[in-house]
Amino acid sequence: LYSEHQNLNLVTVPKLVKVSSGRAALDILRSDGHEIDLVITTLNPGDMHARELAESVRRSGNDLPVVLLTYDERGLNQMAARHDLSMFEKVFLWQGDFRILIAIVKFIEDRRNVAHDSATVGVQSIILIEDAVYFYSSYLPIVYGQLLHHSLSLISESVNASQRFLRLRARPKILLYSNFEDAWEAFQTHHS
Repeated sequence: LYSEHQNLNLVTVPKLVKVSSGRAALDILRSDGHEIDLVITTLNPGDMHARELAESVRRSGNDLPVVLLTYDERGLNQMAARHDLSMFEKVFLWQGDFRILIAIVKFIEDRRNVAHDSATVGVQSIILIEDAVYFYSSYLPIVYGQLLHHSLSLISESVNASQRFLRLRARPKILLYSNFEDAWEAFQTHHS
């Protein structure tokens, strides 16, 4: 993960805090010693179900995105048939590509920053519509990787580190939606 961040010339590498249970995750969120920006959980984080963890994070008043990263598509389909998954910012499927972690972070950053970045500096957006978790989990790491490599190739070697950071931040945002209606609403909101 660190090596890939260096290859993509990304300035800040996310710090990962691994815990063995949902209760431990909630304890860390309550403590003052950690600055947490994103919670990524599996279907069964030890002592509780992922839904319980996500609901506990919401009830705690944290505005943290909670992402479900599962390796079990069948278990995910069973859960989706019985429960509403809207407590998760998005659901992703682990397919052995560690770049999914970078894609998740970039997805959350783009979703959170698109309004500000498009309004203040005119950053463009790419809207992707896909409802199959398997497919967007497969191609989103590839799309982000290619977009970041392309953005790097456009940046002159003569610019300093802060200019490089600003130009990378001004790359097009990738907005992933599961249906046309939500994508159209985003288009109307961010298209100027």
